[in-house]
Amino acid sequence: KVTYALERRSGVCENFAAIFNDINVKCGIKSFVIEGYTRQNGFVNKSGHVWCAAYINNNWFLYDPTWDASYVNDGTLKNHVRSDYFQISPQDFIQTHMPYDPLFQFLDYPVSYKEFSNENTFSNNHKVYFNYSDSIAVFEKQNPLEQYNAALLRIESTGAPVSFVDTKVKQLKMEKEIIYQDNDVDLYNAAVADYKSAFADFKVFLDYRNNQFLPAKNSAAIESILVNIEKKIASAKIKLEQVDSSNATLVLNTGDIAKTLDDLSMHVAEQRAFVKTYFSASNAK
Repeated sequence: KVTYALERRSGVCENFAAIFNDINVKCGIKSFVIEGYTRQNGFVNKSGHVWCAAYINNNWFLYDPTWDASYVNDGTLKNHVRSDYFQISPQDFIQTHMPYDPLFQFLDYPVSYKEFSNENTFSNNHKVYFNYSDSIAVFEKQNPLEQYNAALLRIESTGAPVSFVDTKVKQLKMEKEIIYQDNDVDLYNAAVADYKSAFADFKVFLDYRNNQFLPAKNSAAIESILVNIEKKIASAKIKLEQVDSSNATLVLNTGDIAKTLDDLSMHVAEQRAFVKTYFSASNAK
């Protein structure tokens, strides 16, 4: 988003917000890109919009670089910008900007979607207190999947009109699905790697057996080779079980690799039995 806008010297709200946020981050300023919708000229515009928040002098302020950009009739930017929506307090910004996630109102008593639509956006301490500072601190420590889950819960618990938040909810669910699927792919590939390592070790063992167990090792050392192979097989199976129990909508098919692991496990068990019999007979001599 940043590179695209800078290369073309043009963009939409998400590009403006991304650049603003990137500058903050590079300057060591805590910053967020925020998605939501707006009210303009007394009317709520349910089309999505993007703006920013930055933590300055121990306080959160809101910024809308898109609304402060000035245009001429041909759609190109003028050489100057406004500052009407620069470093605005949360109490004032909520008059025109409603984030999908109430966390990013930065208010102790968040405004509801209905109140925003009715222009009833002034502070009301008769509501349930919301410690947004602590909630943001938790949010910053969460991994992306935890953040998406928490955001969905907050959005869905506010009773927002479906027509206003449906796109955002779908986006969050899609982001979750991507994480689930990426995690499944990583687990599947790791299971395949375990299998390949186990199979390679098993081939080494068979070569050793075909060489009449030379150079000589005691039975315990030889059996430990097979035990380590079994551990790799078990590790692979655990990963495949996690894939099978995935929360992803589209789950990988683990049937073929699972059968291959079972076959290898059976061959290893046969060799353990052979080693036990072989050394028992050797000791009897």
